[in-house]
Amino acid sequence: MINNESTPPKSPATGGSGSNRNETRKYTLPNGEIYEGEWKDNKPNGTGKMTLPNGAIYEGEFVSGEVDETKLGKYTFTNGQIYEGEWKDGEANGTGKITTPSGQIYEGEFVSGEVDETKLVKYTFPNGAIYEGEWKDGDFNGTGKFTYLDGEIYEGEWKEGKRNGTGKYTYTDGEIYEGEWKEGKRNGTGKVTSPKGEIYEGEWKDGEANGNFKITATDGSFRKGYYENGGCETLTYYDTDGKKIKGKTTTHYIGNSIQDMLNKQRELKMRKQTMDNLIKPDEKTNKKKRGREEDSTPVKSKEELNAEKIANTPDDKKCECGKVAKCNLPKDTSRTYDNSKFKQKLADFYEKHPLRKEEEKRKAKEAKKVQSPSPNKKQRTKK
Repeated sequence: MINNESTPPKSPATGGSGSNRNETRKYTLPNGEIYEGEWKDNKPNGTGKMTLPNGAIYEGEFVSGEVDETKLGKYTFTNGQIYEGEWKDGEANGTGKITTPSGQIYEGEFVSGEVDETKLVKYTFPNGAIYEGEWKDGDFNGTGKFTYLDGEIYEGEWKEGKRNGTGKYTYTDGEIYEGEWKEGKRNGTGKVTSPKGEIYEGEWKDGEANGNFKITATDGSFRKGYYENGGCETLTYYDTDGKKIKGKTTTHYIGNSIQDMLNKQRELKMRKQTMDNLIKPDEKTNKKKRGREEDSTPVKSKEELNAEKIANTPDDKKCECGKVAKCNLPKDTSRTYDNSKFKQKLADFYEKHPLRKEEEKRKAKEAKKVQSPSPNKKQRTKK
């Protein structure tokens, strides 16, 4: 990580007249090195800046002409890279920070000018994203936390700079995924908690929900199903006691998160409402409608069709009401019919019927019972 094209001088050259007190001066050495800073006893002493012939610059503390490695120093390389931190034997050692010309910032531990990969690091990208965690082979490896520019956060395991292993991803809308990862995508078993508290638990493959799953609502009820290749094959509902709700199964899209599921459900609902608003004639009417559309003939209403039918119906076959071509209603709905002949025929038939006499005897017997009280009733009356 450190560009070791040149390192701070261990013993800058001395020159000038002697003095027992610190004074600030600028001194150019024969080899082209330039020192600007505090001076004592003809040597750099105190805070100073040393510019090397190749353009590299060291800023820090000097003691008796030597770099004070007990203090923090700043070294600017010729390529614009800057190291700020602790030094030892002319190299970066201990805690330090490197800032690249592109704006990348690395903060961590160094040993002999190299990054100490056994310690945690903090890496800030030019766009503001931050990684904090373990580092190996110049990349994210091990356990770490990545904060993205939009505020989303991943905390978990990494491999070669990608999310790999077990991890937790928190989205800006409050949704949380906790589970297994592979090559930067959801793979294996995982759980998604929506912002409203609904929980999806199931299997994942290549970043998509795939396999058995369970969705638990905020009231404790849940539904189970199997998801594969972009569609939910079955979805069975259960109440809060875990009992299956009979007759309640659906098939629909789940998506790679609960929010995707809710959005898709909304989309399907809107699509269904749109279809319900369309005219749904039978197949025969559909054919007629398509034929009219092909002939560019306007579709007539029921009233227009009925009026046309009445106009084409002969007068002797028209209904008296005049509203339809043929019906059983009279034109004058207040007209009454004489049914006296029908009543007379019914009376004659009853008079000649063999059961008429038996019916009359039965009625007479019932009338007699009503007129005369029972013997028990008479006894009670005498007493």
